[in-house]
Amino acid sequence: KVVLLSLLALLLAFATSFVLHKGNTSSLLYHSKSTSSVRKELERTIDQFNKLYASFYVTGGNSDALSAFPAANLVKRRIYQDINQWRDRGQWLIHDLHKQEISRVEVLSPGWAVVETRETWDLWLRDIETGKKTGRRTNAIQVRYHLARSGARWGVVEYEVFGPDEDLPAISEDLL
Repeated sequence: KVVLLSLLALLLAFATSFVLHKGNTSSLLYHSKSTSSVRKELERTIDQFNKLYASFYVTGGNSDALSAFPAANLVKRRIYQDINQWRDRGQWLIHDLHKQEISRVEVLSPGWAVVETRETWDLWLRDIETGKKTGRRTNAIQVRYHLARSGARWGVVEYEVFGPDEDLPAISEDLL
């Protein structure tokens, strides 16, 4: 009887904690997955982010895939503002991801993660009227992506860009 009551009390405490604590479902989902599967999810999110990022620039801001873009609304807005500035100049800035190496993946908490990459992008300007490409340039950078989980999906909430040889600073407390 004592064992049964103890188990019942433990179950009740767990259920109460689950109901009262914010983020309980994402925490439970997080802890039920292996570290390697979470890492793969984060890597896939960055791959999808970069593919759609390049696609938006190539199409001059076609928003058909916007709902599939794994990014917070402020990140989407920042990208579209940049696209529109280029469009106002009569040009599209074409991005082509040449190489991407993930150098760090760190889950900071059940709903927050950081992924750092080394990326090489080929950039061109394309005249909107003539379609002519000019000014091809290769751009090597490091990027620190800040990701948050919403339900079962990871999304980029911020990203920081650094030079290829820069030492990356500590993660800003403001971005956690």
